Amino acid sequence: MTNPWVRWWENLQRQSALLNASVIQAQLLVLGAVLLAALSIDRILEQYRDSWVGDPTENRLRAILWSAKYPTLVLLFGYLALSIYSASGRPSYTLHRLVSLFWFLLAYALIAKSVTVLLPTGEARRIIRRMLLPTVAVLGVLHVVGLLTALWDWATQPVFSASWGSLTPAKVLTAAAIAVGFWLGSRLARSIFLRWVLPRTDTDPSLAQSAAGFVQFAIVVVGSWFAVVTLGLQISNLTILISALTVGIGFGLQDVIKNVMGGMILLAEGYVRPDEVFEISDESGIVERIGIRSTTLRTWDGAQVIIPNSDLITEKISDMTEARRIHIKVGVSTAADPRAVEQLLLEIASSHPDVVDDPAPSVVFDDFGESTFDFSLYCFVAERSQVISTRSALRYNLVETFDQHGIEMPFRQLEVHLRSGWPDEKHQPQSDG
Repeated sequence: MTNPWVRWWENLQRQSALLNASVIQAQLLVLGAVLLAALSIDRILEQYRDSWVGDPTENRLRAILWSAKYPTLVLLFGYLALSIYSASGRPSYTLHRLVSLFWFLLAYALIAKSVTVLLPTGEARRIIRRMLLPTVAVLGVLHVVGLLTALWDWATQPVFSASWGSLTPAKVLTAAAIAVGFWLGSRLARSIFLRWVLPRTDTDPSLAQSAAGFVQFAIVVVGSWFAVVTLGLQISNLTILISALTVGIGFGLQDVIKNVMGGMILLAEGYVRPDEVFEISDESGIVERIGIRSTTLRTWDGAQVIIPNSDLITEKISDMTEARRIHIKVGVSTAADPRAVEQLLLEIASSHPDVVDDPAPSVVFDDFGESTFDFSLYCFVAERSQVISTRSALRYNLVETFDQHGIEMPFRQLEVHLRSGWPDEKHQPQSDG
């Protein structure tokens, strides 16, 4: 088998020697005519841009297709010229290589316009300049000089063989390209999901971020599987190895898998949502984010608590989002009139501006204490955020009102009797003598 690099070098020298020949010059003239014809048609079609495309933000598919019209026209006229060359029996190697270069330009136009239309401006510009443009430029140069074909011929030769299959550079590069492509596609899908799909629904924005994260994770997992399959390994022969790895990974990552599955269940059921108040594992606060592995809870003192998703599935949690009730316990002296105390508590609650009328405030005579009558005041506020401040204000008002009406709130008293001396001689301490 001929070395692909030697074959490429010989072909390059042969084409270089023919640069001044009339055959190459004729092909270049034909290419110029093709480009001029495509440009003329492109300028004519540009006059109908507004009527066919309209607003690019509304007709995104048309805008994407419109951006590829020039390289499409070049390919159309170029392959027409190549068919004429082939029918006449004249050589067309140079013309074919230059015309096929526009397949790269067509792909660049479609991808660049898609990224521009679907992603934010800054992110789209960064992807085009740092990734797409250099990639297309390198591939285009390699194609023109014939190195791309030589690289592919070299890459298809196996470099490692075993009973379970063989590896070639082409398979490895293809698998890597698939993995990178799915990774980029996952980011693109996340942006499309957030910008175009979810705004058409009534999904909560914070919950949408979590859903988009799971979509991105799923695409990456699928891409990884395709990359492994592309390597061409005969997985049936790797059953023992895969089984051993599965058991090891199962023991090592079982908590991670439980948390990921827990996050999917939370997202599907929708019981736990961002910006809602929950009491979880003796921690109370606002759910900030539901991630792939864990959920972030912001407590009332500002601390961030990271809770594994599996705990939200297996443990008891309390949804405090609609908990707008205020409960205040108070004990008064047994000399006070219980009915008067009940009336004062109702007036204190009703007079506060944040306490709602429905449900109405209520008072319960709980029990007889050791030296008190024990009462409980129940009332509701309109918003969960008003609970703490309203509870504090009601306690201030309660103390002031009881003081004005001479109602005592006794506290538990403990009497301590000190006895001096010893009551009899037998309890006196023995002297060391």
